[in-house]
Amino acid sequence: MMKLMRVTAVAALLLWAAPSAAEAPRFHNLEGFGEFLDGNPETTAVSEDGAVTLPPGVRERFVDAAASYSAATAWGEDVVVARAADGEVIAIDRAGKSRTLFKAEEKLVTGLLATDRGLYVAVAAPARIVRVTDNGKASTFHTPDAAYIWGMVEGPGNSILCVTGEPGTVLKVDSSGNGHVLFSPEQEHMRSIARDETLGVFAGGGSRGIVYRSTDLKSFRALYDTGHPEVTSLVVRNNYVYAAGVTGAEVLVAEPSKEKRGKG
Repeated sequence: MMKLMRVTAVAALLLWAAPSAAEAPRFHNLEGFGEFLDGNPETTAVSEDGAVTLPPGVRERFVDAAASYSAATAWGEDVVVARAADGEVIAIDRAGKSRTLFKAEEKLVTGLLATDRGLYVAVAAPARIVRVTDNGKASTFHTPDAAYIWGMVEGPGNSILCVTGEPGTVLKVDSSGNGHVLFSPEQEHMRSIARDETLGVFAGGGSRGIVYRSTDLKSFRALYDTGHPEVTSLVVRNNYVYAAGVTGAEVLVAEPSKEKRGKG
């Protein structure tokens, strides 16, 4: 009798489960960065190959909701940022405590470069490179014949390679602070620079969005035309060069001044 009841119970369970169906697979296609920009992907990351993966661990270190920053870098265990409003350069330690490293009289910091020899701060306008040592001493390292320095990377022999604006050039500054122009492509601005030990130096135009390359720091040639007015960032990774092309930045900058003139 007990065996019969068990068989009946199993049969009833099978009859109850029969009408159910498996969930059909659903596919979601995401094309272009526009699909990601509408959200805030805090729990996902997009790899260089376009794969969506889990991101590296992120920990909030410092919050100032009222501030915006014009440049940032890592220096030792500190995160160094430059406030856009007043040109103050601050270091934030692992505990989230901040301290002032330097405050630019020019009020605008356009670039930061951390090296073993100190922190290099590009200010404008006119352009100037300030070196801040570990003990907090700041001194002018180089003053180029330009209004802006838009990017800096370490070069050979403890030199610094820079891209400038007004005029647009690629500049090399040696370890003693002496500079000379390597490349002048007749653009008002050169906006970005990257260096790889194997592939050489890459520079992005700020008037015409062309990526230039030099393997010997003696001659540059056009490598790629992005079709955008500006190349604002360059990254070299695994024998590939990634270039960020931007259109419309000039309009965004000019718009507030037009409104101001209209009100006057």
